[in-house]
Amino acid sequence: MIDVSIIVAVFNEEKYLARCLQSLASQTFTGKYEVVVVDDGSTDGTADIIQKFRDAYPDIFISVKQKNLGQGMARNNGISIAKGSYIGFTDADDWVEANYLSELFDSITKYQSDISVCDVHKIFVEEKAEADIRSMKCDDGLIDIAAYITEGQSNSYSWNKLYRREIWQTNKFPKMVYEDLDILIPIMSRCKKISYVHQALYYYYYKHSDSTTSAYTNPRLFQIFKAYEDLIANSTDRYKLEAQFCAVKRILINMNTVGFNYYLSYFILLLRKINNLNNDNYLINNNERTKDIQYYSNREVLPQNIFIPESANLKAWNYYKFDEKIMPYSDDLRATIDKLFAEGGLLILGKLNPQAPIGYLRSLNDFILLDTNGQILIIGLSAKHPLANLLVNNYDNKESPSEYFDKILADKASYNRLLNEVTVININALDNKVLFARY
Repeated sequence: MIDVSIIVAVFNEEKYLARCLQSLASQTFTGKYEVVVVDDGSTDGTADIIQKFRDAYPDIFISVKQKNLGQGMARNNGISIAKGSYIGFTDADDWVEANYLSELFDSITKYQSDISVCDVHKIFVEEKAEADIRSMKCDDGLIDIAAYITEGQSNSYSWNKLYRREIWQTNKFPKMVYEDLDILIPIMSRCKKISYVHQALYYYYYKHSDSTTSAYTNPRLFQIFKAYEDLIANSTDRYKLEAQFCAVKRILINMNTVGFNYYLSYFILLLRKINNLNNDNYLINNNERTKDIQYYSNREVLPQNIFIPESANLKAWNYYKFDEKIMPYSDDLRATIDKLFAEGGLLILGKLNPQAPIGYLRSLNDFILLDTNGQILIIGLSAKHPLANLLVNNYDNKESPSEYFDKILADKASYNRLLNEVTVININALDNKVLFARY
């Protein structure tokens, strides 16, 4: 009988994998355990490293190779193979202390808990810093589940925990980037007991700092919004308010992360949706870290219509859209400006293709965005804005769109009042918030 199975999903981690597997091979745990390594379609030297550990420790390591499906699907595959009474996870670029298994196993069996949790030692590679992250401000033993959902520093990590096998017979990781965020809080909301080991037994190797904005241009990160919605929707009623609090707290942190500037309007709309679910959530309304939801819940964002020139790269615009409607237009702008007046949205005038999600632009109030030479690039207006009405009434298709709009902007004597009702912004002022390529 195998007491514990540890699942390691790995994709192209030849640089770090041996360190991870060696730490798992060197456990002081006196029970029987296995390490199930799932090679998620690696194309580097990962397979050779796995085989070396299988040869060296045949009683510990087993492995399976699959086509590249993502970490969540690889973990699910590992779970289907695992034979342990308890199941845990380790990321391939992390490692654990020698007493990692013994401490978590002793805790989960001593307290007959559903999950045992330990602290985490974070290594911030780019910042060249390290820190112990304490999961809870309490001693070893059983912890309050509501408190762990609201205050736990590691409540959405899958890998600093040991789980009863039955948990993973009724739950599966979703196929998405934020699989832990999506599923962990709902799982804990169904637990009867969670126990805690106040030791930093797991070493988390954090490779990317919050200042690295390039990592946030991948549209797969849109999946964070589904993860937050699932977190709340799938948590039990007993801990629904705590789940909402946890989501709001994390969303507000995300909104202060430089790379997530690209997604600002989507976060605002998500906060509004959560607030509408239960605007009497005392946990949210009475905590300084979450009270900002009231501001964002009343903050308007521009409608999702994006009007682009036919010469723009439609594939690029669709690649970076989330809930927007992308609508190409020809030089005959009258019908487009009519729709801009009726419904609002963004009118793209410059020769621009997005290189990141465009959610920050929709978070602005009515605006005109200029390039460094003072040429109009984008006009963003809410529905029925009088500037859009002026634009459609004065446009006769004899001038090119850029000439016409530049004339409106230049003729301040005639249009001063309307121009004062929009914010005129230079694109340089939106550094780290929008990213376009000229064509």
